[in-house]
Amino acid sequence: GESGRGKTCDICWAIEQLQQNGQPVLFFNGLHIERDIVHAIATEFCWTFGGTDNEITSLKRLARLSRGGEPLIVVVDGIDEWISPSRAQHLSHLIAAAETEKFNLILGCKSSVVNEFLAIRGTPTHTKRLAEVVEIQTISDREFFGAIEKYRRAYAFSGAFEDEVLQEAKENPFLLRVLFDVAHNGNVRHLTFSSVDFFKSYYDRLLENTSDHKKAEIALKEIAGHLYEQNTDWILEDELRTKLRLHLNAEIMSDLFHGGILSRGDLEGAATIGFYFQQLRDYIVSFKIHNFHLKTDNSFRAELEEVVFPSMRGDVITLYYRLASLSHRQILDGHLRENAKAYLDLYVSIIDSEFPAIRSRFRPKTD
Repeated sequence: GESGRGKTCDICWAIEQLQQNGQPVLFFNGLHIERDIVHAIATEFCWTFGGTDNEITSLKRLARLSRGGEPLIVVVDGIDEWISPSRAQHLSHLIAAAETEKFNLILGCKSSVVNEFLAIRGTPTHTKRLAEVVEIQTISDREFFGAIEKYRRAYAFSGAFEDEVLQEAKENPFLLRVLFDVAHNGNVRHLTFSSVDFFKSYYDRLLENTSDHKKAEIALKEIAGHLYEQNTDWILEDELRTKLRLHLNAEIMSDLFHGGILSRGDLEGAATIGFYFQQLRDYIVSFKIHNFHLKTDNSFRAELEEVVFPSMRGDVITLYYRLASLSHRQILDGHLRENAKAYLDLYVSIIDSEFPAIRSRFRPKTD
């Protein structure tokens, strides 16, 4: 499924059901796998039970130890974030082994990366032949509004939603949690994208959850600024490491991935990095890097000459428009705004002259 669709939540729910039935489960995050899955399993086994078995022997012993004849379940969430040049080959061999051994695999992966595991240089892998691919679709209206009611109870929030917020949250359920979380802690009455306070609160609280606030902020600004400069949604990880001046073995802050700020992807076999929540990226560019809100009208107009729609820069300007001053919005929508105002003036004048006694029957149904 796509980012924010609920893959991890669905996997965790499945694990809970298996555990309730007494079935043994091993859980791994793809981001934390240093070499390969079998090595990760063997390391867990050795830490827990000791011993010097090789990796394959450890896995076979674990599979045989499961009670009641139930297979051992190995869960790996985020195999697309597992950084290994031979990850597709390793997974293919592991799935083939699972056919004859007593263990099963449950894997989570972004839709955009899944084909990498299904074929290598055009040749289908065991993953394609033996694994069942199940894609998480957009949740139904009934499921979505049921989720909203649960969030309302959990966060004790009864405010209204802007229509666009509802639509965006339905496409990206992760956003729903973000909105309620910020609304609850910021005493917000209405959930809308037209509030700078919403994005500022969210941004500040994300940084608070990192081990080094300053370092995290520098990295996020560097990444967002580069994406805007290149007018793209993703940056090659090797290129980013160079821009951040990281040593050969130094890691990009893991907090930024664990906290749902950045996500890893894949571009023709090369690791890429982008933002998990696009609107956060656009806010950082608008208010933390280029400071559009502080620009004069002429300076902002000059900035727009470098923007085309649709594009990554276009997405940034679209978000900024919602939060901009009236003078900056008029630079973007001047002609449309003039037409809309003329339409509104005509509408009001007709109601005032022809239907004054029943004015409240017409939209917006007020006196």
